[in-house]
Amino acid sequence: MTVTAEKTKALKSVKWVSFGNVLPKLFSPITTVLMANLFIPSEYGTIGISNAFIGFLTLIQGLGFSDYVIREKNLTDEKLNTAFWSNVLFSGVLYLILLLLSPVIAHIYKNPELAKILPVISLNLIFNAFGFTALTLLRKNLEFKKLFIQQFAPMLITLCITVPLGYLKFGVWALVFGSLILTFLTNLYFVIQSKWRPKLIFNNEQLFSMLTFGRFVLFEKFQEYLYANIDVFLIGFFLDLKTLGLYTLARSWSWIIFGMVTNPMTEILYPAFQQFSDDAEKMGKQFLEVLRRMLFVTLPIMILICGFGAKAIMVFFPDRWAEAGMVLAFLIVGDGITKNFSLQRDLFKLLGRPDIYPKAFLVNFFYTLVCYPIAAKFGLIPFLVVRVGNDILYTVIQYFLTKNTFGLSGAQFSSVVGAPLLSGFLTVLVVAGVNSLFYFEIVHLSVITLGSSLLFSGLTFMLMYYMLDKVSLLKFRDEGKVVLGFK
Repeated sequence: MTVTAEKTKALKSVKWVSFGNVLPKLFSPITTVLMANLFIPSEYGTIGISNAFIGFLTLIQGLGFSDYVIREKNLTDEKLNTAFWSNVLFSGVLYLILLLLSPVIAHIYKNPELAKILPVISLNLIFNAFGFTALTLLRKNLEFKKLFIQQFAPMLITLCITVPLGYLKFGVWALVFGSLILTFLTNLYFVIQSKWRPKLIFNNEQLFSMLTFGRFVLFEKFQEYLYANIDVFLIGFFLDLKTLGLYTLARSWSWIIFGMVTNPMTEILYPAFQQFSDDAEKMGKQFLEVLRRMLFVTLPIMILICGFGAKAIMVFFPDRWAEAGMVLAFLIVGDGITKNFSLQRDLFKLLGRPDIYPKAFLVNFFYTLVCYPIAAKFGLIPFLVVRVGNDILYTVIQYFLTKNTFGLSGAQFSSVVGAPLLSGFLTVLVVAGVNSLFYFEIVHLSVITLGSSLLFSGLTFMLMYYMLDKVSLLKFRDEGKVVLGFK
């Protein structure tokens, strides 16, 4: 298959990944508002702590096998079965560990209900184990069209299970049951779609080979998980579950917003870039083109949310969630900075160097361990400031790491980031000027005024970008037609 054909296939795959990530999330504001009216911040905090522990064990249970399977060109049934059964057995061990630790965790966070919730919600580990290999094969073969329908599952489960149980006053257990049903049905769908079925085959040598490759992948994911979730552990411990609930809501919104942009790229990039695994220079140039497209989308998102996120929460959410707007502004800045420089870690693996990213990430890892607990003792605002500082440090390190690994120059990066950054700066100036002339008081906030402000800001950014880099903007338009199937 030619490079052009590969690119076209990747772009068409982006369509299904993008639709699968974007369309369900268009309904997220509706479901989130419903949830916010049904549950109080402390209940969100309780489920946030539970999911943090489950997420950590879910990360470990993969053992880095997914990246191995996707990268492996000579993929035999023996290797697939070895990966599957290793994952199932290890998941059972992890479930038992969490079952034994749940009373200890409940004591640490001074929440007896956690001792009851954790043994139930941790069944997600078992469900994930049985769908692991099926999902990996679908991703490896770029069969994202088959995964499209599955992306609607969270919304459907929320509307059909969690919300009704919330109205029936099940409290936090409505969130627990919704999570279990979602995970079970999602993994069942993966198994049905992949058509791969496990056999009683196991090879110790194959397991050793997978673990050898996966140890750096697992170490990397462990670091990233701690980087992304230690905030939940610390806020819940040093502050309170109400504050954690506000933080969890804001963080979920940030992940939803940037997930629409970064998830399609993350899903596609690793399998699509296999063709460049023997040419670091060419891979680097292709990465810059991906970065150019990322910045075109993420920068206006940062501008819009920082400017109007708090107002949106005041319009759509009950008063008890008002403080989440300030938290959202901080998180959007930090996530917006890091998301643009998080895709290249998969490319290092394609070069046969899964060790590069986790070794460099040690700096952020130790920053997190040392600075986050200190900041959390002084309150939420100091913690958020320190968190954004870590995001900036991460971006600087990844810039130099990517530049050196792929043999790129500072001028090449400047040519990519120049137009988006300047467009964003000019947009802020224009919008700020217009707001000073047509300022509306908080009491006049409405869906119409908020929507008008967002639309005006978005169009201003597009106009500025058109004036600064017309060629790239037209190229994005043409690629969008391919993604959508119009070309």
